[in-house]
Amino acid sequence: MTETRLPVVPIAIAMLAALVAVLAVSIPMSHEVEEASVVSYRVGDPAIQFNNDSAPGVPGWFAPDDWGMWGNGNAELHIQLQPAPTGPIDLTVNTMVKLSIYSNRRMMALFVNGKPYDQYIYDGNTPTQLISVTIPQDEMPTDGKLVLRFVVYPGASPDSKPGFFNDGAIGVGLRSLQILPHQA
Repeated sequence: MTETRLPVVPIAIAMLAALVAVLAVSIPMSHEVEEASVVSYRVGDPAIQFNNDSAPGVPGWFAPDDWGMWGNGNAELHIQLQPAPTGPIDLTVNTMVKLSIYSNRRMMALFVNGKPYDQYIYDGNTPTQLISVTIPQDEMPTDGKLVLRFVVYPGASPDSKPGFFNDGAIGVGLRSLQILPHQA
């Protein structure tokens, strides 16, 4: 007599996916993330500080902490420059990436208005970085809208064991951001 076995692995995966879906709906996050909106900024103004005392209320990011605020692994920051720049600008962002024993080296890619700018490695020697890039005038929309996208790899939560991936995991942390007219 031939014994028929059910495919145990696909059934277990389906059951686990259903459990995760139920838990995701029923357990609130400690810091709720809102939909992205636009932050107004005047080129040359003092740096925006993203801590609980002075964060500009940036929706789309986790609630500010004493040091700054976290984005997820694929976070965007929309900035409306007032007025629109008439020349190149220098963008400086003080960033950090959460590391742990399971994820002690992560990479962050910076995109500006959809264009990849650079990649940065965060590890035990560089858990925080002051990133500076020059954005040419011809890469700025005439309306002055600047969209910064921070993509952190691996996408796993830094406190998760390897193999547990989550697009909503903690990604980049922002401490401050400043935009100045380009100084040659």
